[in-house]
Amino acid sequence: MKNNIPENLRIKLDASMIDTLFRNLINNSLKFTNKNGEININYYEEENFHKFEVEDNGVGMSKETLEDISNKKTFSKLGTDGEKGTGLGLMICKEFVHLHNGDFWFESKLGKGTEAIFTISKSV
Repeated sequence: MKNNIPENLRIKLDASMIDTLFRNLINNSLKFTNKNGEININYYEEENFHKFEVEDNGVGMSKETLEDISNKKTFSKLGTDGEKGTGLGLMICKEFVHLHNGDFWFESKLGKGTEAIFTISKSV
C-alpha cells in the first residue's frame, strides 16, 4: 500500500467522517485485492475541490455491481479470502462525502481493479 497524499495537506473537514471513509475504502481494497496486490491512495488538487482516489489492482467490479452501488442497493460479495461484505459501508461513505459538498464514484474493470474516487469542495 502506498500513501501518495502530501504530508503537509490541510483541509477543513470532519476528520471522523473522512477517517471512516478512508478506513472503509482501504478495507474494501484489501478485501478484493489478491495477496501481493497493490493499493495506492492518491490526491489531486483541482480548482474548486480536493480529489482523492483509493486505487487497487484487485478483482474489479462488473457494470451491474457498479449500478447497484450507484442506486444505493446493498449486496453481498465475498472477498478474495471469503470475507463478507454488504456494501452498506459504501452507502455511508457516499453520504459522508455529500455532507462535505463532494461527489463519490467508482471506476472499475473486472480482473483489472477498482478506483474509489471522491471529491471534497474547497468551499466547505
